Amino acid sequence: MKEGVIIYTPDFKIISFNSAAEEIFGIKKDEVINQAISPSFTKKERFKSLAQVIFPSLAPRVIQVSDSGWPQVTQISTENGLNLLSIFTRTTDRNQNSTSFIKIIEDQTKEEKLTESKIDFVTNSSQALQPTLKEISETLKKIREAAENNTVPEPENITKGINLSHEAGEIIKNLTEITKLEEGRYVYDFQKVNLTNLINQVAEKARGIAENYNISLSLSVPDNIQVTADSQKITAVFSTIIDNAIKYNNEGGLVEISVTLQENFAEITVSDTGIGIEEEELDKIFNKFYRTERGAEIIPNASGLGLYIARKIIERHRGKIWVESTPERGSAFHFTLPLNL
Repeated sequence: MKEGVIIYTPDFKIISFNSAAEEIFGIKKDEVINQAISPSFTKKERFKSLAQVIFPSLAPRVIQVSDSGWPQVTQISTENGLNLLSIFTRTTDRNQNSTSFIKIIEDQTKEEKLTESKIDFVTNSSQALQPTLKEISETLKKIREAAENNTVPEPENITKGINLSHEAGEIIKNLTEITKLEEGRYVYDFQKVNLTNLINQVAEKARGIAENYNISLSLSVPDNIQVTADSQKITAVFSTIIDNAIKYNNEGGLVEISVTLQENFAEITVSDTGIGIEEEELDKIFNKFYRTERGAEIIPNASGLGLYIARKIIERHRGKIWVESTPERGSAFHFTLPLNL
């Protein structure tokens, strides 16, 4: 981490302002060199954070880290949202009179945001798993009670327990994928892929699920489409979107999968006749842990991670992903894949 260095005279005239300081404060050296900084600079939006570092008493939050004496160490939070560690020292003449002041600034904003992000991730992960684990516990309790009473457990409880354990496994799998994505450990293997075959394989596996929900599945896919992709990752994207199209559909509904070829890319569309998405939720649907209100009512135990992972995968393929939807009429998820990456 580069540290910003600001040197100024006893009358607050800046005589040195390094490149790291430029980056931290978003100010060019030429704008402040030989400028006398005063408290009035806090009224100028561009110079507000700098003025609050020079005059910490003007900052919204200041914590004195060191004891009295030199150097002085403080943590400063500015009105512009910067969280800075300031090490303040001085140079003196023979009579111990101050000749210049030096502030070494370490920007801790990103680190604090990263810590907050990790806390949010753990909290949301716990919330995503809790309902499923609670249901598993209640189901196993019923099975145990049946065993204690020397009776045969209800078949639906056994089936429910198995299904819930699968749901928990999927949530844990998605959480693992998220961790890999955000730590840069998500490895891609780009190759020429026959997209037509891949879609047919995913659709064939999905037909069994569709039949259970009384949903029809139709395909309109040209023959022998070749794209550059990681077949495993793109299979995961298809599986997520098709699975959602089935489970959030209406009884007797339809899921259609189609592909259109453009000059440099293939556009894939998965449309359904399901519950749809409210307009104000469309721009949030690909966010991490986001669940629509209706979706959470239908499937309370889903993690809200599948579409976030799908977006990250498509973006890594230099494609785009978006959704169009009308509440109570259905949704159409679109994404593109380049024919040559």
